[in-house]
Parts: sequence; structure tokens; C-alpha cells
Amino acid sequence: MSSGPELEPNDPTDDSESLTLEQAAFTDTPGQYLTVVDRHHRDQEMVTDLKALYSDRCQVCGDRRARPDGTGFSEVHHIHPLGNPHNGPDTSDNMLVLCPNHHADFDNGVIAVDADTLTISHPYDRSIDGRSLMLRDDHTLDTTHLTYHNENIVSRSDATDHPSNTT
Repeated sequence: MSSGPELEPNDPTDDSESLTLEQAAFTDTPGQYLTVVDRHHRDQEMVTDLKALYSDRCQVCGDRRARPDGTGFSEVHHIHPLGNPHNGPDTSDNMLVLCPNHHADFDNGVIAVDADTLTISHPYDRSIDGRSLMLRDDHTLDTTHLTYHNENIVSRSDATDHPSNTT
């Protein structure tokens, strides 16, 4: 199946229309459906370099996941998410190298990181709660991204119920 000519991002010759479907349009009927995704193109070289800088070690727990051949694997998380509605930047000062579990915790607003002290708050994982985020001297974070994450991604009810927030 030909995908047609490749278009540059925001190409004025792209005549496709945006379509939003209501929930009722989705059924549980098995079948094949065409899905079109609008995806943010990230700087893969920057991601690869950052993973190498940390040797694929999670900046939260220090774990290094490995494939059967011994090569490491990790995921890079954008602290201030890319795309709408967040529109965070694709810059290394907005990225963390994480294991898959802690990447999911960040995405779901489970982990908060204090922007001043880099102290991790996790409501149920005592092995990382209260620890400091690992940060190499040659990797600078823009702490405004941590503040954005804490204020817009982390659930406020989880943050207020967290034991470290009681006096």
C-alpha cells in the first residue's frame, strides 16, 4: 500500500482535514480500521546522546535495564510534555533518562520532583521517595519544567495527601 508523497511538517500542500470522532463512533466490533496519527517529531540524536550520558541508567532509581545481548535500554521522558496542550520544548534540559516503570509514573503524575532540591516524592514506592534525582554535572535541567510537571501533571490530591507534605 503506497503512503503517497512525503510532506514536510506544516506543508501547505497537505490537504488532509482534521477529524474528531465522538465516543459513539467507536464500537467493540472487531475489524480493520485506518488510523491517522499526528505525531511530534523529536530530536532522536539528542535522545541517544542523553541515554549514552547516563549509560541507560534511570535517573530516579539508578536501574539499568539490559537486553539479552547486554546492551542497555532506557526511555527518555519530556518533563514538560511535547505537543498540545502542554507545548514543552524538545531540549535536553527538559528530558530525563528513565526506566520504563518510572517513565510511566512520570507520565501518570505519580512522581513529583522538588524543583529546588531535586527530591523525589512518590506516594507508594518508599525505595525512591525522599531520594534525590540523579543529575550529572554535564546535564543541566531547566527547573521551570519540573515546576510545570508538579503543577500540571501531578495530581493535586496525591500531592496534598503525600506523607512528606504533612506538618
